[in-house]
Amino acid sequence: MSEDQFNKGGVKKAGISDFIEGNYKLISTLAFLTALTAFAGNLSLKPLGHFLSFLGWLSSIVVWCELLGKFPPLKQSSVPLVLFSSTLGFIGIVVQAYCLIEFASLWGKLFYPIFFFLSAYILIALFTVLLKVSPTYQRVAFPIFKRSQLLFWGIHVMAILLVWVILWFVTPQLNKLLIHIHKRMGEP
Repeated sequence: MSEDQFNKGGVKKAGISDFIEGNYKLISTLAFLTALTAFAGNLSLKPLGHFLSFLGWLSSIVVWCELLGKFPPLKQSSVPLVLFSSTLGFIGIVVQAYCLIEFASLWGKLFYPIFFFLSAYILIALFTVLLKVSPTYQRVAFPIFKRSQLLFWGIHVMAILLVWVILWFVTPQLNKLLIHIHKRMGEP
C-alpha cells in the first residue's frame, strides 16, 4: 500500500468503494428519484405525471444533500474519493438545474410558494443559529424577547413577510428566464 492511503495518524483513508459500500442505499434512492423525475412527465395522465416529477425532484434534492453530507472530511478521504465527491456534487447541480429548466413552464405556479417556504426556512434557521452562536445577536434579541415575545416574533415575521414581497416580484422574472433558457436550449 502506498503512503497516500494513510493520513498522518496512520489511519487508512476512506476510498470510493468504502463510501459506496456504506451509502449504496442512498445512492440507489437518488438514482430512482432522478429517474422518476425525468420519466414521470411521460405519463398519459399529465397532471399526475407533473406532480410526480415535481415530488421526485424535491425528494432527490433532499437525498442528494444527505448523500453529500455523508462524505468524510478531506483529511480522511483518498484523492479518488475527493474527486468522486466533487463530481457527484457537480452532477447533482447539473441534474437539478436541468429539471428546473426543463419543467419551468410546468412548475411555474409552484415556484413562488417553494421559494417562499425555502427562504422562510432559511431565515428561521439563520435566526436560530444566530441565537445560539452570535453574542451580538443575543445581546440584541434577548432583551427584546424578555420585554415582549410578541415584538420579538413580530420582527421575525416581518422579515419573512419582506421575503414574501421580494419573491412576489422576483419569482415571475425567474420563471420567464428559465422558460427562455429552455426554449434557447431546444433551438438547433
